[in-house]
Parts: sequence; structure tokens; C-alpha cells
Amino acid sequence: MSRFVDSVVPPQNPLPKQVIVLSLGRNGTVGLWKALKVLGYKSYHMTDTIGSIAHMKMFREALEPRSFGRGEPWKRHDFDKWLGDYDALTDIPGYLAEELVAAYPEALFILTTRDEDAWCRSVKNTFQPVGVALKRFPLAQLRHISAWTSAFSDMADALCAHLWGPWAPQDSEGLEYARQLYQSHNAKVVELVPSDRLLVVRLEDGLSWDPICPFLGKPVPDVPYPRENDPKQYMKTTYDHIYRGVATSAIKTLPVLIPVLGVLIWYF
Repeated sequence: MSRFVDSVVPPQNPLPKQVIVLSLGRNGTVGLWKALKVLGYKSYHMTDTIGSIAHMKMFREALEPRSFGRGEPWKRHDFDKWLGDYDALTDIPGYLAEELVAAYPEALFILTTRDEDAWCRSVKNTFQPVGVALKRFPLAQLRHISAWTSAFSDMADALCAHLWGPWAPQDSEGLEYARQLYQSHNAKVVELVPSDRLLVVRLEDGLSWDPICPFLGKPVPDVPYPRENDPKQYMKTTYDHIYRGVATSAIKTLPVLIPVLGVLIWYF
């Protein structure tokens, strides 16, 4: 059986990647996504992924070799089918760092890091509740009748396998696995990327225009740097996307989903 990505028509002229942010999520990646847009890049983030069923399927497929040991690691022509319309990538490269560094060696790379305990607390307040909710009523049932929820849940399964290993998101062992992954990921990025093509910024030192613009060769904009790292806002944004995605699917399967959607509205 052919892979899903094989059926996707790539853009005629895929954009070369100018900037790739290799940070795992909860490291200021939303602010960087918006900052790169201010600087004139066509910037991509997980928010763009979950806006498209096709993009969620491609992300799932790209993760499968790493999360489940299935298939071959993606190459440039695979990524171009998914990300060819963008010249800057944030958030999702944290889960595919080795593949994207190999695919786009001409890019400049940014890695943001933070205190491990602070990262784990943020993950516990954001990624963990979403992973748990997807395994419970009503989302666990909706994945079987809602195309969007099915694609989102399949993608989340691959992300959870990557982040938590063999443990469930709510298990303490899963969080410890994620901590070790965070350590090894940050070390691996520094090892992979030539130092003259990599900017490393600790969030505790401040993420602002000052280190980013000189590294990218861009003038400092006359606007404040975007500040986006609040767990409550993350949860609201994620569940807003889940609600909209389910509601869109409901239009196509309305007779089946009327009672279920009523429960979902009450739940959220």
C-alpha cells in the first residue's frame, strides 16, 4: 500500500527553507512563529498543521519511523509535499530534527531551551491533559465518526509515542521519559548543526529581537516581540481547534453526530 504522502501533489516551486526552529514545543515556539511572520517569512507552526486533515496525516506519517519503527525516514521531496509553501518552520521540527537538518542543510537553525523542571511543568499543564482527553469520552468515540478528530487523534498517538515512550501521558514514568527526551534532543541539535548556522537561546535569558535579528540578518522591527507562552492560552487555542474541527465534520455526518455534538458542547 502506498503512503498517504505519495498521493499528495507537491507545490510547483517549493520554497527553500531559510529558518528552521528545532525547539520542542513549550519553548516559546508560538512567539517565534509570529515573530518570523513579522520579519517577512512564510512561517509554519503546529497551529497550521491542525487546520488541515491532510497536514495532520502527513505529520503522522513523518513521525511513524521515529514513533513506531515503521517506514523510512522522510527526505526532502517528502517534506516539500507537506511544507513546500513555507520558508520558515517552527514547533513541528522539534519532533523531526534529524530528518529536517538532513533535508535542508542550507537553512539557519534556532534552538530555544529552558530549565528542565519548568519545561516539564509546562508539558504537564498542556500536552498531558490533551493526550488524556483524547483517550476519554467523548473524543475517544468521536475519532470513529469525525474525520477531523480521527486525523487529530492519529497524529496525537504518534506524538504521544514519541514524547511518553511506552507509558500513558498521565503516568509519572511518561513525564520522566519526556524529560530525558528533552535532554537528549537539545544535546543532539547542538551536535547536528554547525555552530555558525545555529542560534541557541535560553528562555531564562530572554527571547527577543536582539539575538534573533542579527543572526538572521534582519533589521529589528519597530514592534514589540510577540509574547506567547501561557499554558491557559495554549489549552484554549487547542480546544478551540478541536471544537471547530469536530463541528466541521459534523456538517457532513449530521444525522449521526447531533446527539454526540450536544454532549461535546456541554463537555467543553
